[in-house]
Parts: sequence; structure tokens; C-alpha cells
Amino acid sequence: MSTLTFTQLIHQGRAGDASALSRAYDLVAIPLRRTAARLLDRERRGHTLQPTALVNEFYLRLLRMECHIQNREHFLGLAARSMRHFLIDCGRVKAVRLRHEPDVLAAHPLVTKPLTAEELAARHAWEALQRQEPLAAETYWLLTVERMTAKEVVAIQQRPAWRVNQDAAFARDWMHAKLR
Repeated sequence: MSTLTFTQLIHQGRAGDASALSRAYDLVAIPLRRTAARLLDRERRGHTLQPTALVNEFYLRLLRMECHIQNREHFLGLAARSMRHFLIDCGRVKAVRLRHEPDVLAAHPLVTKPLTAEELAARHAWEALQRQEPLAAETYWLLTVERMTAKEVVAIQQRPAWRVNQDAAFARDWMHAKLR
């Protein structure tokens, strides 16, 4: 099916046509599960959420989102960001719960461990890069943390491959220079 057909299916699905949403899902199920698995690989050990559940959570959020989906690549990028934000929200809820439940806190001493000097320096460098060059920072994040391929990043960001490669090299060099 063409990108236009995928886009039409998504729009029909968001308008209430469950079969159109199901057909659109079939077209992107494998890349969505792969993205979800990559995101979950970064989570702590023993995380109970499965890739399929993360994809399902994205679909529930998709129905509430007010955005115009341009094409399949835009949809996959939106999905990756939405799933990442969902996991961040889950982590925040857990951190708050741990802060307010002493028994749970005692069982998880690593949660309260302060950042090392290197971790703190890396966090500050990363935040500075995001402020200075947000697109380069996003590119570097997608390639290094989410382990996407350059081709996937090109498709998600809808930018030329040479620009994605240039931003990735800039961000890598910038981070290395800040962390020396």
C-alpha cells in the first residue's frame, strides 16, 4: 500500500473506523514493535512492560492526540516519541512512589544513589547540547540511545542523509569535547 493509503487509513481510524485503524496497524506493526523493544531494552531489569503493551499504549494515546499525521514515517517518529514519553512518565511515577514509601525505598537502594561526577557532567553536557542544537541532539539520541539506524533517522526526521550524518558527527564531537 502507498503512503497516501496508510495516511488515509489512519485518518479514517481516528475518525472512528476501527477496521481502518486495524489495517493501518498491520502496515506498521513490525517497526512499531521493534521500536518498542529498543526502548524497553534501555529500561531497568525486571521491567514488566512488554513491547506489545507499549505499542497498545501508544495506540490509545494516538486516538486522543490532536495532530495531523503526514505519512508513515511521520507516524513512526510520532510513535517513538510517544512511547519514550510514556516510559519517562512511568519512571517519574515510580520515583515519586519510591520517595514516599520507605519500605520500597529500602528495597531499592540504587534508586536513591546520587549521580557520579561523570554522570552529572554528561547530563549537563547533554542539556547544553539540547539547548544549542536541538536537532543534532535528537539525531545523536536516536542513533546512540535508541539504536536506530541512520536510514531510520532520515525517515523519521524527513531530512537528507548527509544532514543527519553531519548532525550526528557534530553532536558526537561536541559531547566528547565537553566531557574531556
